[in-house]
Amino acid sequence: MKRLILPSLILLASFGAVVWVTGEFLRPVHGQGTLSNGDITGSYAFSLVGSSGERVQFSVPGTLNQGVPLNVVPNGTLGAFCDSPTNPCFQVNFVSPGPQLTFPIASPLSLAGNFVADGAGNITSGSGFVFSQSLQTTDGMNYTVLDKSCNFTLTGTYSITGATSTMTLNPVGPCIPAGLTATFNLLPGNAERRDGVEFGVMHLSSPIVNSGTFSSFLNGSFFKQ
Repeated sequence: MKRLILPSLILLASFGAVVWVTGEFLRPVHGQGTLSNGDITGSYAFSLVGSSGERVQFSVPGTLNQGVPLNVVPNGTLGAFCDSPTNPCFQVNFVSPGPQLTFPIASPLSLAGNFVADGAGNITSGSGFVFSQSLQTTDGMNYTVLDKSCNFTLTGTYSITGATSTMTLNPVGPCIPAGLTATFNLLPGNAERRDGVEFGVMHLSSPIVNSGTFSSFLNGSFFKQ
């Protein structure tokens, strides 16, 4: 009988441990089946990477003047072609200045910073740094890299629901267009099933359109500090 009791006790203890561990793992965050605004509260860090777009100009040298393709010039003019040593010569007439064309290019864009959530759907404060660069030219042939990075502050709102969770940020900085608002879709999570959101993935709800070139887009993650 003693031989049967001991294995039975071991089996019951093992079963109880499995039930307890499974229950802890499956326990809903904040005691609810779905997340709410109250699950995002306190300070969070975030990191976003992506790209933007711009239009650059470039010149097209050697473009023939369609109205007057040839000029009549004196014999002996440098670069002219002649049919005799005495007759006037002809010289190709190029457009000056050459036409300027534009071409869309992608440019780097990334952000990192932090925000503070009040648990009631408001981003009360935040700050960070945005990295952005573009090309600039004065003649359409020589280009330099223009740095447009800057520090910024932010406020905003968020809405955490069982269907779609979003966060709208209003960044303010010297390199950020005045009044810019960006809405992100959130995929919040919790590694250990404790109260509150510990981390999440975020991405722009829709690309920001830049006329005549590539749209801006960002995606990344956030986590509780």
